Amino acid sequence: MSETTQENIAAETSAAPCSLAEQMRAETSLKSKVTTLRTARQAWEAGEVAASNRRKYEILAETYRLLLSSTPDELREVATLFDISMNAATPAASIAVKIVFGDTDRRRASSLGKVLEAAQAKKKTPEDLVQWIKDEGGVENIRLQKAKSSDKKPAEIGKAKLRKQLKPAFVIPAAQAAEMKDGADGFLVHISRRNPDSGHDVLFTLNTDAVLNAVFAAIAKTSESEDAEAPESESKTRSIEVSGVTATGLKAAMEDAVQA
Repeated sequence: MSETTQENIAAETSAAPCSLAEQMRAETSLKSKVTTLRTARQAWEAGEVAASNRRKYEILAETYRLLLSSTPDELREVATLFDISMNAATPAASIAVKIVFGDTDRRRASSLGKVLEAAQAKKKTPEDLVQWIKDEGGVENIRLQKAKSSDKKPAEIGKAKLRKQLKPAFVIPAAQAAEMKDGADGFLVHISRRNPDSGHDVLFTLNTDAVLNAVFAAIAKTSESEDAEAPESESKTRSIEVSGVTATGLKAAMEDAVQA
């Protein structure tokens, strides 16, 4: 091998690869710059992003195993230890995701939680999860499929969530609620105003379908987006003595029920 050839090989071996910025500066036309960026993006997706997603799915699979092997109450206890935000309507799957992935990115927690809920519904095993996510086209595609699979209206979804909430925050005794006409399924909307004693005066009750459906739809939307999540505390039933339409002490009793 000649000295010239050896020098050329040495030069090629020692030359550092050009950075993306250097490649862009070397291009002279807009088309060539875009082509360079597209090539870089494709390499990034095939390499770093693919590896990152594989690892994320592996962690999610073990989170799924955690979900299947734990009760909702156990998950809530652990979530409390890690100061995870949740409310009475937060599904166990979302709690499991938040415990592992954190709850600062609520959109991600909601999406991954829906994936685990869909996996449960289809009776997938933790060992099947990673391949199943790939076969379904990824997390976002599964989330969208789950949303499309339900033909229920938002009001029906919200009503269903209320039916599952067995423990009330407080109770207005029957003697005081006798004149309050309820709507479908016994649901009723109250409108109240704070009084000078820091209690709340129940001024009116509404039971029209339009009002009830608007409230049910708002509940469904709030639960889905999880924008209104608050730290969970064990709810306890409280009885409130009401004189006429004046709910003296109602606010205090509600606060006790939340803080107890």
